[in-house]
Amino acid sequence: MIEQTTFYLSVGRPVYAELLDGRMLAGRLELHDQQNVMIGTEEVCLESIVDVRVMAALGVYHAAHEAGDLVLLDGMVVPFTKSDLESAERDFKYIKLSNYDCRISGHLDLMRDEPDSDVRLALRDLRVESAVLSLNCSELGKKNWLYKIADRDLLLPARLQSSGANGAVLVDDRGTSVRLQRADVCGILHLPLPGERISLSNEARVTEGIVLSLNETLQDGVSYLASANLLLDDGTVCTTPLTKATSLLWKGKVVASAQNGKSVDLCESSRSRFDFSTESMSENTGYDYVREHSAVWCELSVSRRKAIAVKVHQEQEIFTGYGIIIIQPTGDDNVGFIGTEFMTRNYAAILHRSLPRGSVAFRKSTIKEELTSGIVAVVRYNTTIDPDTVPEGEPAPMATTVTVVEKIKPEQYSRFLVGSNGRVSKTVLDSEMVSLSLMNMEDGSDTEAGTAGILKLVGEPAQSAQLLSCNLMTNAAVFRFENGETRTLSGKELEWFRTFGRVSHYRNGYGYVNGNYFFHINDCDKEVGQCLNFLAEGQKPLLSYALAVRWKNREAVVNAVDVHMVSRDVRKGWLVLFRPDEAVVELDSTEFDPEAAFHLPLRKKLMPCDVALVEDLNFYNNDRSKRLTYPVEYWLVEENGMSMVHLADAPEKAVEEPLLGYLSWGIPQRYSFIYRPEQMDWDKGEAYEDEKKNGLYLPLENQDVSLSFERGTQYAVTYTVSTSAFGKTFPRVNRVLWQGRLSELAPKPELPKPKRPVQAVERVESGTEDLSDVYARNEGERFGILIYRNRTGGTIAFHYEQGYQAPDERLPILYTANNVRFTYDSRYTEANDKLNIKDYAYLVCCTPEGTTVHAKTGKVHPTLQKNSEIRVLRRYSHRSVKALDVKGNSLTVEAVEQEDPGRKFLSEMPLPIPGESLLLEQMQDGKESAYRLCTTDGETLFASDDQEELGSVTDNLAQLWRFGCITDYTAGNEAGTINGKYRFSAADMESKLQRIADCRVGGWWQLGLLCVFRMDRTQKIVAVARARDCRTFLPWEKALVREVLPQKSRIVVEAERDQSMICFRNTDNPDDQYISAAMKRENGLKDDTVWVRCASMCWWDDDAAEAQLRSEVFEMRAEEQRATIRSQYLEDGKGGYKSTYVAEYQTTRYALSRPEFQAYLDKECHVRWLRSEEDPTRLDAQLLDETLQKNCDVDSPYAAAVDNTLTGGSPIYQDRPERKELWKCLTRQTEDENREFVPGRCAVVWGTRRAGKTTMMNQIVQQIMNDKRLSSRTIVVSIGSFLGDVGGEPALESGRWERNLFKWILRGINKAARASAELADFLDNNGLNTELSWSEDVRTDFSDFMERFNECNTGKHPYRIVLIIDEFTGFANTLYLKFQAAKNEGNLERANSWKRQMDFIRFLSERGVVQILVGHDTMMQAMEKLDAVNLNIQSAEKIQVSSLPPDAARELIRAPMKKAFGLDPYDSASGQRVVEQIQDLTGCFPDLLIKLCNKMAEFYKASGPEHLRIQESDLKNVVRQYINNQNEQLSWKSFDYLTEDDGDNLRGDNGADTSICLKTLAETTVKGHPDARTVPTKIANKVLFDKMGQKAAEEAMDKLNRRDILRWVTGKDGVSNVKITFGLYLEVTKNMLGEIANV
Repeated sequence: MIEQTTFYLSVGRPVYAELLDGRMLAGRLELHDQQNVMIGTEEVCLESIVDVRVMAALGVYHAAHEAGDLVLLDGMVVPFTKSDLESAERDFKYIKLSNYDCRISGHLDLMRDEPDSDVRLALRDLRVESAVLSLNCSELGKKNWLYKIADRDLLLPARLQSSGANGAVLVDDRGTSVRLQRADVCGILHLPLPGERISLSNEARVTEGIVLSLNETLQDGVSYLASANLLLDDGTVCTTPLTKATSLLWKGKVVASAQNGKSVDLCESSRSRFDFSTESMSENTGYDYVREHSAVWCELSVSRRKAIAVKVHQEQEIFTGYGIIIIQPTGDDNVGFIGTEFMTRNYAAILHRSLPRGSVAFRKSTIKEELTSGIVAVVRYNTTIDPDTVPEGEPAPMATTVTVVEKIKPEQYSRFLVGSNGRVSKTVLDSEMVSLSLMNMEDGSDTEAGTAGILKLVGEPAQSAQLLSCNLMTNAAVFRFENGETRTLSGKELEWFRTFGRVSHYRNGYGYVNGNYFFHINDCDKEVGQCLNFLAEGQKPLLSYALAVRWKNREAVVNAVDVHMVSRDVRKGWLVLFRPDEAVVELDSTEFDPEAAFHLPLRKKLMPCDVALVEDLNFYNNDRSKRLTYPVEYWLVEENGMSMVHLADAPEKAVEEPLLGYLSWGIPQRYSFIYRPEQMDWDKGEAYEDEKKNGLYLPLENQDVSLSFERGTQYAVTYTVSTSAFGKTFPRVNRVLWQGRLSELAPKPELPKPKRPVQAVERVESGTEDLSDVYARNEGERFGILIYRNRTGGTIAFHYEQGYQAPDERLPILYTANNVRFTYDSRYTEANDKLNIKDYAYLVCCTPEGTTVHAKTGKVHPTLQKNSEIRVLRRYSHRSVKALDVKGNSLTVEAVEQEDPGRKFLSEMPLPIPGESLLLEQMQDGKESAYRLCTTDGETLFASDDQEELGSVTDNLAQLWRFGCITDYTAGNEAGTINGKYRFSAADMESKLQRIADCRVGGWWQLGLLCVFRMDRTQKIVAVARARDCRTFLPWEKALVREVLPQKSRIVVEAERDQSMICFRNTDNPDDQYISAAMKRENGLKDDTVWVRCASMCWWDDDAAEAQLRSEVFEMRAEEQRATIRSQYLEDGKGGYKSTYVAEYQTTRYALSRPEFQAYLDKECHVRWLRSEEDPTRLDAQLLDETLQKNCDVDSPYAAAVDNTLTGGSPIYQDRPERKELWKCLTRQTEDENREFVPGRCAVVWGTRRAGKTTMMNQIVQQIMNDKRLSSRTIVVSIGSFLGDVGGEPALESGRWERNLFKWILRGINKAARASAELADFLDNNGLNTELSWSEDVRTDFSDFMERFNECNTGKHPYRIVLIIDEFTGFANTLYLKFQAAKNEGNLERANSWKRQMDFIRFLSERGVVQILVGHDTMMQAMEKLDAVNLNIQSAEKIQVSSLPPDAARELIRAPMKKAFGLDPYDSASGQRVVEQIQDLTGCFPDLLIKLCNKMAEFYKASGPEHLRIQESDLKNVVRQYINNQNEQLSWKSFDYLTEDDGDNLRGDNGADTSICLKTLAETTVKGHPDARTVPTKIANKVLFDKMGQKAAEEAMDKLNRRDILRWVTGKDGVSNVKITFGLYLEVTKNMLGEIANV
């Protein structure tokens, strides 16, 4: 209901009133009586008014304040703001620039600005009712402007002579006056003048150039602007039409003034300025960012007050430069600076210069990478001006983008200079880096140092060395190296020397090491700082430090820098050897380390130690006559890839040297046996069978430790052995190192075994060779490749390549060992060697005879008979060849690409990069290690699960395990490469990983081996291990298999989280046999959804400038698979066992976390894996057998709907939103909350053929029938083909068609009366006879009937007549052709009579008949040209029916399949992609969609009960078969019913132009790229214009666009593209082009 205040304030004012019946009235509101009011001249019941809105006119609007004034029609001024608009998005465009005269309506109300202020009138809920362009007489009367005439594609250059309320008089250059209605003017633009630069745009192209002249055309005596002659940038002159331009922009420069703000100034010849404000800017340009004198593009128009510029956007002139970040921004709002020179403070002090300043400013938000302190960043930046042109004293220009191109550690250099091309020159200063002033010398005298440390020479890796002497004056030092060599080195050869010492003094941030070297707290890491701040009296922590020169008061002093703590984990062991001449000790650890192969002596350099300790060690060295040793405590220090030992104190008293042994079994309280490490079989956790009798008998009584062998406990111990007088040995256990089950050690300790001889890599070259030129062969003999051999038989293949599956016509030869003998060709030089199939493939010659059946595959293979000879000709190393292929006498060799000798590798890994996956090793309860998955931002570690901060990267570097891939490894080189660039030593590899790498990496495998590795503080790789145990810390995530490469043992997947492509390398002996088996099948797993564990690693490609982030899959599992439920028993840790369940596939067992699988024990089930909500690193199983029972005994649910009209009862019937829109338009809600038709309402439904229009009409009728009350009061009259049913063209010519129409309606009423007794009584009681006596004036006869019908049709629920006219296109097109023919003949009276034939629509609406007109696109065009849209259906609802909305299309694809087959075959990630592809292939056109869905249903039924889910490969096969079906082969003509319309030819157009246009676009798209779906608009236009002519092509494209067959889309690069909405047409095009090419 309307508010009383609003209503009574509106009395006496002009208003818009909305009534209950949907009508709108305009006029002055006056009270008539208590029940009625007068609106204009019409009396209206007060209760029938729904809304009253007061009329007002727009006064002024101030963009800066977002407020303005409205003028009521009685002259009162009412203020308003932008927020008062009912829909700012819809109406604000008419207000913001004050260039429209707006008629505005709103609710008049009372309001207060402040609680204590006076009440004032206000208009709220403002709505723009009408808007016409404002005619500014002062501006428009000065000169010619360009007027755009609506609906006529005309541009009139003219000057405004006069204007009134409804029209205006314009005068062109010829003096001709033109009178226009204001509504006819849809745009007013500045008239382009010679010398001005303009830009013309339309959907096809953009043309930019300088105006030379304008071309006019004369129509009806008036000059209109047709085109412009433009001088393009390439010097050519182009004539460009202006009438088709969708955008016309001018280029100018910005000028500013205190009075007018900012304006756009065009070229000097025009001397025109156009003001602009905040509201004039384009979306991506801010008013404040447009500087004076900057170049802008804009549209030039006029407002009610002045000439204005709109759509203003700045032209960016980009300057690109290079520099170094001098100052980093500390926050988002702070500014950093970039310069071309950077130098250290020390270097600047030496040169007596100030530090360089930056010339370019930037903010933190403009650079994507994190800036790290202590790193010099070389960057590329963009600014709008050249910084060198900025005057002195002016602020530095602000960079728009900043990109880091190189990072450099500044401590290596003193000065950097960046050139204009980005090249960096660096300056090194010897005295600033590391000096030879390693000791405090006096007078340059030589001093014995004897200090052990780590030395880094220029261009060489770090190595341990002993400083013997050094001299500051001679700038030389003498070092002894590990090999005993002594060298004198100059300062230019040294980079740094690192040594160790204790803190001798510290206070307030300053201190000394060893009493000599000064250090500052800023040169220490975080751990040192924390330790020194809480240093207790007498404590002297051990530090590692480097020596460097620091400049103080322009004098060089030697300081300790880069100071950090040495590990404080004290270890225990026995001193084995001390060599003072080499500063070397050998130790044997007492700790049992399962990862150590065995306890070999640890030979390390000794750190600096005091004189007393050296004397003790020398004494020990002289006392080696007995088998004694010294227990010691020591620290193992790792620095820069080197390890050194520091003894905590002097050795204790000598004891007998203990031995290491293992007790694998025993009888409690009685005896056991001790075995040495080399006697143990670690796979079984016990001694070898032949060694069990050689164990050392150990009585368990009187031992120093307690040993129990309950539940199979085993021990690792140290023991000593004594011998009795009778020669018997008695072992005594001194210490238990470990107890448990030896077989559970991971990895198991093992003896270092002698390395097998390294196979030499035999170099071969790729190529093809004719073997008959080298080897003679007998009749029936064939060449082949021996690839497999064991005791029972072997295989001779004709193609040798990893992962190769031989086709049936090339199956290999199978032979039995007892039937053959091997001989060797005389030229075979390795004949004395045993055939080594593991390392070599052999070229052989043999005579196949007979066949044999393979026991597993059942395939028939050729074989060899008894006493057959296999002649060995030559061998090929696995490491030398990728593939061998034998065809007849021809041998083709594909050699392995050898490593590029120029390829550079790095010995130091970079620090972890942002986003990298890491494992942080942490001590748990101080005993065992725990691991936590984390990542980093480059400086700090964060837990991956809860983002907890775990400390800095540098502090935890030695505890970080990083994920990697061994990309190169050669056992002979004792070295390998990780992640493409980083070298490591084979000695640092886990032993089993080393054996796997020896077989799997390099040579013809070339696969890469996933691993984890760890670095020391110097960033050298010190440990490499298998990844299989660490991958369990990675979370599971979904991915899509995009490519399966069996020959490369790789699977390429697309991650669901970011659609990135990731590779899975099947090289680590994967446990998942399902994945391994699927890789061997054709298209196995392709397009399937899988679960993967991914890790991001630091990778460096050869052509990359720096390390980058790269993801690899470390484990994979199928989302759905078949598996058998089994039970198994595991130890519970309490001496008993517990039962659990697993899903088993071949030899692979997957753990099941829930107990409900007991009912499925020993049954094969369909399993779907789901990620656990509690633990993302675990997958839970869901059994799908009960729900996934496919019903194959049904027909396709789409079969009945193919080429037929759908009804509401159809199994694939889907409701459409267009039907709801139509229903809402035609009906309204009654007081008793029922629905009824609104009398006189009209709707026009149009679209392409078979788009679902008739189906929708059936739905409307069905909806009426389903409503019992509505159906009893509705008379539905349907006309199937309008032109034919009213008598065809003869009836049109004679004028009988209207009588036939009225008769059809009356027959419909009569038919309804026969079905409804109530309606029949109504007609009879009111004397309404449907059998009329027709006179000459049939309209009067029918009108009299309808007036009587409406008079009697009163009451709460009156009858309504609903007329549904289908196929109205033919009638409309015929009328238009007759109208056009009469007009061309000059018979205007006849032409207007044909136009008036459409008046029947308004005639029936005025008499309460509800009408629905159904037709095609050409129907709408014909009605528009007959003015029927304006005269007859102006208020009608116009509804286009073309493609289905995505949701409705998705439901049509999935719901019928699920209902028919009992399950949803698209219920998977791959299935959902299939649904999207079906929508794309059909464009969601109902007919195409149903036909393709029918093909999918037929395929799905034929695929059998085992095929539960539809995959992307299934859709590809169905489409291929559908296109190539012999019975219904698809061609371009198969789509003519969509592309062509009835009226295309009837209206004189070449109707086939649409088909030619679509075919040409499809060919251009496919030829550009076979998988492309779009073609650039520029290319499409060029091809079509050349083939069809511009006018015909544009008309054809316009028709196809109206029919939703063509769309213009914008690509990611901002380029306009043309897209064919249904991809099936492109697939047919590819097939047709292929057939044409074959012909």
